Amino acid sequence: MRAPFLSMLRVAAILGAGGLFSPGWVYAAAGLGATPATALLPEGAAWLLAGMAALVLFYCLVRAPWTEISGTSASHAWLVAAIVLALAWQLRVPLPGGAAIHFLGVTLIALMFGPHLGTLTLGLAALFSLYLGAGSLERFGLTVLLGAAGPCWAMHTLLRATQRYLPRHLFVYLLGVGLFGSALVLGLTAALQLGVYAALQGGHAGAVLIEQALPYALLLAWGEALTVGMLVTLFVIYKPQWMLSFDDRFYLQRAIARRDETR
Repeated sequence: MRAPFLSMLRVAAILGAGGLFSPGWVYAAAGLGATPATALLPEGAAWLLAGMAALVLFYCLVRAPWTEISGTSASHAWLVAAIVLALAWQLRVPLPGGAAIHFLGVTLIALMFGPHLGTLTLGLAALFSLYLGAGSLERFGLTVLLGAAGPCWAMHTLLRATQRYLPRHLFVYLLGVGLFGSALVLGLTAALQLGVYAALQGGHAGAVLIEQALPYALLLAWGEALTVGMLVTLFVIYKPQWMLSFDDRFYLQRAIARRDETR
């Protein structure tokens, strides 16, 4: 567990020395939505959500499978993923109504690192985003709960459901979970985040936001799901040590049994 944290400190020092951690313009963002920093959340509610997010991240820190990734390339991949996500979240598409949509990456992270380490990775990416000027501390708790912990555990629940009720086949994991499961979770995440953001705006502005932004968000969710499906397939083939949610003994049991019978 010590090595990944030392690597994280080194990366933070490099980024800080390079000037990437400049505050810049601060935006109040809840995953998909972004507007100039106005206090949409009451101060008490913001701090309550931040406290809940801190508890969730601490729980994930304790329960994360550090022993599984220790000494493997996955121990560095999860940190690199957090930095790449923080940078990818800066690429936003502004929409009518003051919102902006961007690549989430939450389902890919959930499949790669599981719910505990995945939530921790996304929380770390959210912290990096604060320094890059694409978030605010007041909205950090909402971002972690709605944009990290919720989707990660939804993806984990969906994975367990497919393992229990669907055949043990490789394509169930690649297509059923990696593609269509990602599309479902990403679509629900986009709708939930925009719904919360519209409720915070209230009135006619919130209704206009939902009407104009939701179709674009769902379209982006499907496009991201296609990308996630392709990346999951590539990682399962070439970097299976990065896919902690993939169990070859579970999905390839019949193929292994047939191979042994032919010997």
